[in-house]
Amino acid sequence: MSAHTSDSKHVLREIRCMRLLGAHVNVVSMLDLFCNDCNDELYIVMELMDSDLHRIIQSPQTLSDAHHRYFMYQLVRGVKYIHAHGIIHRDLKPGNLLVTRNCVLRITDFGLARQRSVAAQGGDPDEDAGPMTQHVVTRWFHIAS
Repeated sequence: MSAHTSDSKHVLREIRCMRLLGAHVNVVSMLDLFCNDCNDELYIVMELMDSDLHRIIQSPQTLSDAHHRYFMYQLVRGVKYIHAHGIIHRDLKPGNLLVTRNCVLRITDFGLARQRSVAAQGGDPDEDAGPMTQHVVTRWFHIAS
């Protein structure tokens, strides 16, 4: 967990964001956290989900317009909650949207997320949130878009 500085930063950001967000029906929750000092490992225990949206899109299963609308509604609802807490996800993609068998969608993977600055949260919504890296998305996803 501490062998590489960049990996450590991503894990700490993820933990901080998940603790700040607490529980929301469209954001994955952290249930527990423990480490194995002997092997330098950190475990984040989250709720079990059945699949992710990428797998569902790639599967032969057809999705109806009702499925599309329901997934989009949940995604927008989750993003609204995240933004209301001053967090910018920065890596939303189908693989980071977990789904249950009942089509409940939850946003996950806050390793690249950033908290907006305190000044930006209380002030002008268009105000810069501070310096952030320009390239944050998964490389193949960025090139394809």
